[in-house]
Amino acid sequence: MIRKIYIRLPVSQKIIIPFLTVFVMVLITGIMIIGFWFTQNLETNIKEDMKAAVPWIKREFGEQIELLLLENRKLSNLEVLQLGVQNWNDKTLIQQIILLKEELDLDWLQIVNEKSQIIVDWREEEFKNIKVNQENLIKKSLRGLSFTDLLNSQDESKSLIVAVSPIQFQNHVLGVITLGQLVTPELLEQFKEGIKAHLVAFNNKSQIIASTLPEVTQIAWNPPKVNQPSENIRIQNQSYLAETIVLGEVNQNPLKITLLYPKTSLEEGKKLLWTELIELLITGVVIVTITGILIARAITYPLQSFIHVTEQLSARNLTERVPINSHDEIGKLGMAFNTMAQQLAEYESLRQEQLDQLSQTLSELKQTQSHLIQAEKMSSLGQLVAGVAHEINNPVSFIYGNIEYIKQYTQDLLRLIEIYQAYYPNPPQEIITIFEEIDLEFIYKDLPKLVNSIQTGADRIRKIVLSLRNFSRLDEAEIKSVNIHEGIENSLIILNHRLNSQIEIIKNYSHLPEIECYASSLNQVFMAILTNAIDAIEEAKTQKNMNPTILICTEMQDNDHIRIRIKDNGKGIPLMIKDRIFDPFFTTKDIGKGTGLSLAIAYQIIQHHQGEIQVNSSENEGTEFIITLPIKYHPSHAISPLDLPKLTS
Repeated sequence: MIRKIYIRLPVSQKIIIPFLTVFVMVLITGIMIIGFWFTQNLETNIKEDMKAAVPWIKREFGEQIELLLLENRKLSNLEVLQLGVQNWNDKTLIQQIILLKEELDLDWLQIVNEKSQIIVDWREEEFKNIKVNQENLIKKSLRGLSFTDLLNSQDESKSLIVAVSPIQFQNHVLGVITLGQLVTPELLEQFKEGIKAHLVAFNNKSQIIASTLPEVTQIAWNPPKVNQPSENIRIQNQSYLAETIVLGEVNQNPLKITLLYPKTSLEEGKKLLWTELIELLITGVVIVTITGILIARAITYPLQSFIHVTEQLSARNLTERVPINSHDEIGKLGMAFNTMAQQLAEYESLRQEQLDQLSQTLSELKQTQSHLIQAEKMSSLGQLVAGVAHEINNPVSFIYGNIEYIKQYTQDLLRLIEIYQAYYPNPPQEIITIFEEIDLEFIYKDLPKLVNSIQTGADRIRKIVLSLRNFSRLDEAEIKSVNIHEGIENSLIILNHRLNSQIEIIKNYSHLPEIECYASSLNQVFMAILTNAIDAIEEAKTQKNMNPTILICTEMQDNDHIRIRIKDNGKGIPLMIKDRIFDPFFTTKDIGKGTGLSLAIAYQIIQHHQGEIQVNSSENEGTEFIITLPIKYHPSHAISPLDLPKLTS
């Protein structure tokens, strides 16, 4: 599965991922080793600090005891004190005690005589109601010994460091002076001055006597045993390294002290260490990733250039080349690729030239073919139309010329019958019978109408013949100045059978000068456009209710050109084929209904006249053809009407 995924990865990722994986594994391993090594060193340093703190505290404790004993001995040798004990002068002793209290930090001072009778027993307020058993100490001191010891209260809630010295005069023991100092947090603070550990003092029952850490008095916990290795304990969510030691000489009551070395600094150090190591890991990963990306990019960038150029070449963009940024193997490959691309571009250029020549030749052949076909058709059709027009013209001229005589003769005969009836109102029965058979009254009314209809029909035939002759223009072999409106009207007359009063023709003619042109060719253009307009309207009538209309407008574009607009409201031309309507043989009509040549040849005729033809259309919105023609024709070379393409509808 992993192999399949790896195979699908891009080359850049195939380069980066193994490189990054190995580096990250090595970096993580190194960071773990360094982290554990530094952590172990931090713990070792704390343990070393603990070891160094033990003799420090013992030394501080010993110095405190020695100081207390030294002060005690000084007091016992005072003459004032000796006289006060000898004379039992407690006032003198109290005055002296007040002075001593100001100089020494004492919690208890007791003076007894040689009979163990208490002369002075001064205590601090917190020690007044506490009972201690010091008889053994007094007895020992009355034998002339000075010493120190740890004295517990009877309820063992308090402990005192005491110094006992005999009061002697001339080698005679007068009494004993006892100085006591309670084991308090303040005293423990003096012991731990210079070290970071907290001190907790315990009695023999492992009850807390004093502590520099107030939190330990609020919970129940068991201190480590004496002479045991340091232990990790937790007090109110704080970690400490704990070790219990015993203070005091062998022959003294012991004072158990537990050192609590806070591991907050260790934990903070660990946290800081691991944070920095993780940051180092992230930084290393980022640096390695960026380095890997840069390396991969340096390797894959030329490949991407190859891919891009290959895609461009496949898309026929043969001008693209691979950039050459080095002279290594990839650079040499790029130069070889560019050489191949250049050869391909030259071959494609040569092939395109050949294709263009073939396409141009084919287009010329098609145009020539269409010209020949249409020229032949129009030549035959023109001859036929001219012949038919000529043959029809003679009898039509005879009919049209004699219709007036027939009309006059008919009126004369009718008038004669009326006069005859006026003079012979009662003709014979045979004449009356004939009158009834022929319906003489109807003939009176209908015969003038019939003669008028014949005259109208003959006039209509004469105009059609004239339009056919004007349309074919076979008698015009050169450019002439013509009225463009006559050509449009002739085309409308010929197409009248398709209009059938169902398509409304709106004419908006402006006053135009005569233009120089080949009239028959332009008549064919008008015929083609009007025929297509009629076809489009007839197709649209089957799809929607509409008022079929063809609008024909003529106007001056400028002083040298006229403009003709022919617009219908038929089905319109779809956008996708709008640019192809002037292509030869392109048609949207059914097979047999169109050749696809009429608009193509119309376009060529307008071009030969140095004009323009444009089309504006959208589907279901109708079509408008705009023809622009010059008033004066300036041919670049002489042409004849036979050179112009001919078309039919």
